[in-house]
Amino acid sequence: MGIDAEMFVKTKQEYTSEQVRHMAHNLAEAFGYGWFTIIRPERGYSWLPNGQHCLELVTEYEQDGPPISPENGEQFIRVHMGTRYYGEGYERGDLPFITGVARWLEARIPDAEVWYGGDSSGVCASHFDKACREKLWDLFCKTGHEPYQHYFASGRATRPDCDFCLKPMVEFGWGPGEIVRFRCAGCGHVLITADGGETFQVPEPEAD
Repeated sequence: MGIDAEMFVKTKQEYTSEQVRHMAHNLAEAFGYGWFTIIRPERGYSWLPNGQHCLELVTEYEQDGPPISPENGEQFIRVHMGTRYYGEGYERGDLPFITGVARWLEARIPDAEVWYGGDSSGVCASHFDKACREKLWDLFCKTGHEPYQHYFASGRATRPDCDFCLKPMVEFGWGPGEIVRFRCAGCGHVLITADGGETFQVPEPEAD
């Protein structure tokens, strides 16, 4: 199971649930509602009888570690993002989206203090200020998602180079016998091998 990105805002500005709902609509409209975990109430989840928008007021931030509670005069607004966590050692999620949401929240909420973390594996939230975002951005520009993409390689076959991008391809699966599948992270080209990387073929297109 992967680590999902988590975010919340500390603010001393007092918001009503209705105001947060209006802000949630604006956030989802700006970035696209498909980027968030939004659940309408008619889905019928017993633990979410009123559904869930991308922003909601919470009385406490729960995480895979000690919960964080508001201090006197503080409110917490939780963000329900639909991407994996991105951080050093787990370079997986969509960092431009994550940092964009943080900047949007800072622009929209007076004196907003954005906190960012993960939902599991002990990845606890910390203050996600400009310095932290720039540090992660530098990592993203240098490595992208490369470390994570190669983490699960089986090593059953020699990695081929993409003849278009001129870079090593990424192993993304295997099949019966000695079949191993590779994909280029730069252009999406796919190759398969059944002999440990001695020869490669382009897979047959799937039937409609």
